[in-house]
Amino acid sequence: NYGKWNLIANPFPSYLNANSPTGGTNFMTTNTSNLHSSYAAVYGYDADGTGYTVYNQATAATYIAPGQAFFVASDDSGGNTVTFSEAMQTVTGTDDFIVGDALENSFELILKLYEGDTEVDYTRFYFEDGLNLSLDPGYDAGHFNQEASLMSRLLEEDEGVGFVINAMGLENVNDAVVPIVINREAGTDFRISIDTFGIYAGTNVYLEDNVQGTMTLLNEGDFELTAESTLSEVGRFYLHLTED
Repeated sequence: NYGKWNLIANPFPSYLNANSPTGGTNFMTTNTSNLHSSYAAVYGYDADGTGYTVYNQATAATYIAPGQAFFVASDDSGGNTVTFSEAMQTVTGTDDFIVGDALENSFELILKLYEGDTEVDYTRFYFEDGLNLSLDPGYDAGHFNQEASLMSRLLEEDEGVGFVINAMGLENVNDAVVPIVINREAGTDFRISIDTFGIYAGTNVYLEDNVQGTMTLLNEGDFELTAESTLSEVGRFYLHLTED
């Protein structure tokens, strides 16, 4: 899981454009083809012990501070080269990894898993015209830790990667059934709730537990469970996005 990761940093005494959903020269557009296709993103450490925040073309404009380090993944056993160019430089930025405003003409849904009031993990769904249900390098992003508590899987051409960002076409906002991976130990109490609902007001978000035979409408309340046995892998939980 960890052998593909490389720690690199902004070598310039200026901010760099990490991504730019509206175009322009940036780290992602320049280097996507050199990164692992399932992990084509910038992984910034949260520094609070909770893990990593992922930035790619499915996230708002982000800026890399001078000297700021981050992880990228390679799927080439011989290694790959990434480029930092002067054209990526910008005077925008005031801190480490600034989260910008929501993207125009796109939608997102973020689910979080909690134990009590403690956030354990999150997974994000992103919708934009032109994307599909299989892998979109630079938009989909695998979780840094493939044993994480909450992930999703691709709806088509799934190769077993758990994703922290699952990008789909805008037409799938009300027409998708997404496999969800939950990894928890037996006896663990947890709940899953909607953190960010940036999609159509008429979209119903259901979490299916096909072992218990339940469909929980997350728009109205959390999914709660005490795991009777260890939860892992895919096949038990599904997220349904529908107008019905």
